[in-house]
Amino acid sequence: MYLLLLINILFASSNDSIILKEFVNTNFESVYSTKQFPISIGADKIMANPDENYNATDVVDTRLSSQRLIFAGKSDSLFFVYYEQGGIGYSRKLILIRHHSDKYITVWVGWTLFNRKNNIKDLKAAVIKSTIMSESEFIKNHAKRKVDIVEEAIRDYHKFRVIQK
Repeated sequence: MYLLLLINILFASSNDSIILKEFVNTNFESVYSTKQFPISIGADKIMANPDENYNATDVVDTRLSSQRLIFAGKSDSLFFVYYEQGGIGYSRKLILIRHHSDKYITVWVGWTLFNRKNNIKDLKAAVIKSTIMSESEFIKNHAKRKVDIVEEAIRDYHKFRVIQK
């Protein structure tokens, strides 16, 4: 599994620049509701709309989604979704999806921990400035930190169990 991840990281960056250039140069129609998403994506079933409640933290209400749409955009060949991902590690994600022959294929996933973007122009500027990292770059840069967080959480869990006894 780690070998596949490493191969993905090594070869992803060359393809990333091509798809990101296409994203930046594409004119999109703004989308502000999951009901406007292409049916094939199905995110309207698992993602809250911008004005709806969602699980922003690790305190979970099972009736709510852990993802909330900020905005999306569609063109003839590309569709993107920019959303908030709640949970213990709050972040924002950008997913680029290619539309081809009535099929939708995810071609790029990016993460950011920086300021929220409120429009397509600012989102494209963030991509140009590389403040939104590809998933492979994010994993490469943050894998050690994630291991540390998990190990810390496990230690805290065991401490709490000792205190409870």
